[in-house]
Amino acid sequence: MQALFKKHPLIPVIVLEDANQAVSLARALLDGGVSIIEIIFRTQAAYANFPVFCRIRSGDLYF
Repeated sequence: MQALFKKHPLIPVIVLEDANQAVSLARALLDGGVSIIEIIFRTQAAYANFPVFCRIRSGDLYF
């Protein structure tokens, strides 16, 4: 875990309001070089789309 945080010193925090944005947001983050995110579960969209984030290029995203 420590090596992971050394590689990724800045972790974006995601509050997903619109369920339709999950796939495009995940792909944009990956394309921009961001492969670790924290998803805040404040909205139904976050709960509904967590599996979507897990399926996108699995192995490239860390949760």
